[in-house]
Amino acid sequence: MEFVTKVVECVNTFLWDYALLVLLLGAGIIYSFSLKFIQIRKFGAGMKALFGNFSLHGGKGENGLSSFQALTTAIAAQVGTGNIAGAATAIASGGPGSIFWMWVSAFFGMATIYAEAVMAQHTRKLENGHYVGGPVYYIKYVFKGRFGKFLAGFFSVAIILALGFMGNMVQSNSIGAAFNNAFHVPKLAVGMMYIDENADLLDPHAWTKLRHSVLKTDEEKGIYGPGHNCFVKAEDGVTDLCVYHARPYDEIIGDPLYDPNRHARIMKVTYDEKGFPVFVYQKVEETEYL
Repeated sequence: MEFVTKVVECVNTFLWDYALLVLLLGAGIIYSFSLKFIQIRKFGAGMKALFGNFSLHGGKGENGLSSFQALTTAIAAQVGTGNIAGAATAIASGGPGSIFWMWVSAFFGMATIYAEAVMAQHTRKLENGHYVGGPVYYIKYVFKGRFGKFLAGFFSVAIILALGFMGNMVQSNSIGAAFNNAFHVPKLAVGMMYIDENADLLDPHAWTKLRHSVLKTDEEKGIYGPGHNCFVKAEDGVTDLCVYHARPYDEIIGDPLYDPNRHARIMKVTYDEKGFPVFVYQKVEETEYL
């Protein structure tokens, strides 16, 4: 895991400190000059098209969504954790001056997004009564043959990974960090899923996940960050036991998964009247909890 972390950090440093900085800002500068700074030259026309037929009563445009509805839909898909946690991280690490550079990159980025939108409209196709288009289509339009198909396929796979997995990871981490700072909820909260004893175990819709974590930090008993649990039977063959990891202190340094004091512990599991397990840390000695 440490090796994977180092590889990810090296790739991240190369991309965000060098490659993407030059490519994204450079593309924005090139498009700005090529389009004669359309973000300034056509700013008034854009505002007129956006708010010209604006109505608080809704209603779609003549050919589908109105300009304002299209904008709000696009903003809803693009503005998210990166605009909140990313901006906060930039200010925390780079100081107030980072706001200026975000303005600069956003200014040149306006030309880039305009070029992307024009290409998407120019290369869109009508299939089965619906318009389809986007980066995959204009990539194949610009780059012909196998190379274009390869780039389009690579983009498709990359965007699935980015939106389906990586973006969710960033959002989950930001949400977990926010709850940890505000309410001291463990970032690695342990949840529980249950299913009716007569249901099909292979049916994913038959499972239900509890809305709260079942193993939580207990400051009075010195249990912090419990997790990584499993169930076993005691020697009597009847009593259920839960084996879990936890540390005896709150603040940690470094990766919590590699904490040398994250000891294995065990506790007896009882059940309530509905059959749900009840997890209670019971003090045995000063440094041991069962």
